[in-house]
Amino acid sequence: MNCPADPAARLAGDGYSPKTGILYMPLNEYCSNTTPSPLDPGQAYTGGGRAIFARVPVPNSDGKIGRVDAVKLSDRSQVLVVPSARADNGGCAADRRRSRLHGSWDRYFRAFDDTTGEVKWQMRLNNVINSFPITYSVNGKQYVAVAVGSGSSHSKALATLTPEIQNPDGGSVLWVFALPN
Repeated sequence: MNCPADPAARLAGDGYSPKTGILYMPLNEYCSNTTPSPLDPGQAYTGGGRAIFARVPVPNSDGKIGRVDAVKLSDRSQVLVVPSARADNGGCAADRRRSRLHGSWDRYFRAFDDTTGEVKWQMRLNNVINSFPITYSVNGKQYVAVAVGSGSSHSKALATLTPEIQNPDGGSVLWVFALPN
């Protein structure tokens, strides 16, 4: 099994906190052993996947697949690493209350303290957090919205790494939460 020295696959949807100057990056750490599926002589390529990807945990790892790294942009120092056994397939957002908002394959949407990484709040949603949360304000009240649903090929691929976590096939919903004052 070959795997690069740093097998973390970065997701889009980093979250930045202007209050702390910290960038939060959701990552997943695994190996993807690729077996090409070559075309037969004279066969035309018509699109789609032409390989088989066997996703496996990193050799000699602690089994924790997801993590969020926090980097202080002013000096590029790593200020926090929060590992988790579940895959992190949603993006991050930072709110004005010094929280990092993030969702994962286990269907939990969580608010973390943006300096310690401790969970401040969590709620299990009806399906996989499969999008990037956004925050917005209306008349001084802050809200966070996140879409859920198991439709992405990325989340289905990550599911092979944690087969013990079962999620429904349907049930796309837009969740909106009002944050306390």
